[in-house]
Amino acid sequence: MAGDKYPVAASDYQDIDRKIMEIKRQLTQKGGSPLNPEQVSTTLQMIVDNDMPEPLFMHDMRKERGYELYKEGPPHPINEGRPATVSSYSSLRGTGEISLTPSEFLRRAEYQGFDLGQHTLEYLLEHQEDIMDSCCIPGMYIVFPGTVWLNKNDPLAVYQYVPAMLYLNSSWSFSLKGISLNTGSEFSSKTIVVKVN
Repeated sequence: MAGDKYPVAASDYQDIDRKIMEIKRQLTQKGGSPLNPEQVSTTLQMIVDNDMPEPLFMHDMRKERGYELYKEGPPHPINEGRPATVSSYSSLRGTGEISLTPSEFLRRAEYQGFDLGQHTLEYLLEHQEDIMDSCCIPGMYIVFPGTVWLNKNDPLAVYQYVPAMLYLNSSWSFSLKGISLNTGSEFSSKTIVVKVN
């Protein structure tokens, strides 16, 4: 948002610099560029003006259900390798805890590295062969708590939602898991979170 200040690590700066150099390389190719220079110029101007468009999702809950995007999560898919670490939702709870508040669930997931978002979910839906066979149990959910949706139509704002994949009929499909602000999360034992090592 305008006015916000973000720390810039050296690795982030180097990554951005590499991308800019690659754009320039493609724009100067002999015989023509594979990039549309007008689109490149317009996009770069939007970045300079801090006027970036809303994140794009294949399953956009803003359009499908009128939800508000509370947290986007990692802006690009984590696709460097297969999901390698699995943890059950219940393992994020402490001894004697029956449920977690949404903020605490999200905090613990992020702290332990289980904070992949919907961009990664949608990548995996297109590359289901990358999902571990041990996860492919009918009724199993994989939640991606890096992305959080809010139901603006709920006057009491009772629920937050995190995107999930549900395994049924030998394939994965998109789903949402609700987190009640009143009673904690309503996740079953067949709910896991994943991360890439």
